[in-house]
Amino acid sequence: MARQILASVGAKGVNRTDDVITVQDLLNNVPEKEGGPKVKLKIDGICGPKTKSAIQNFQLKHFGWAGADSRVDPNKQTLAKLNEFDSGNIIPTGVRFQIRRNWDMPFITNTQEDWFWYFEVVEEVSGSSAIYYFGNRNRPRQKPTAFVGRWSSFVTRIPYLPTGLECQASYTTMHHPGIAPTNLLNLNLLTPVSITGFRSCLFFAAEGPEKRTYDMGAEFILVK
Repeated sequence: MARQILASVGAKGVNRTDDVITVQDLLNNVPEKEGGPKVKLKIDGICGPKTKSAIQNFQLKHFGWAGADSRVDPNKQTLAKLNEFDSGNIIPTGVRFQIRRNWDMPFITNTQEDWFWYFEVVEEVSGSSAIYYFGNRNRPRQKPTAFVGRWSSFVTRIPYLPTGLECQASYTTMHHPGIAPTNLLNLNLLTPVSITGFRSCLFFAAEGPEKRTYDMGAEFILVK
């Protein structure tokens, strides 16, 4: 099981003794070629210059200067990466999901079409699933009885459950002359880690030959 800290450790951190010990131990588990300390840190719960430097060197190796703030924060990328090197704690780098959409369902309001969709998400290994609504959080929603869309795959960068994918999303329809409209759905988690976008295998009916792009942003919300 991944180890956690209660508060930040490192430069300008809270530096609770127990948290510092956890981070020092995690850093010592990292091989030098992967950004671990050349000389093992003394596990004393004191966040001194050597510990801060070790944190920064590890971050530089894996995230570059943009991610090297010399601090480990709870539930953020540095801690997650450190946990990958924890002895006996093998964490997958991502989870593969299948996703499909049901029929488009428009609301007609003030002579304008207001589109929204439901999606079924299935984790490929376990087969566990969840149903999501893509649209306005305030609009009434209910679970659909069936799905008719084709399956598409996407992979998260860190482990997630099918019920943990609530995010901000955009659905784009791209039109090109002579080619069926292609839908692209991009999902960005509300946590610091984002889902990679995926190309959908779903198509709208013909909506005109001219090249157009529609961008529709909304929330990707688990249907309870």
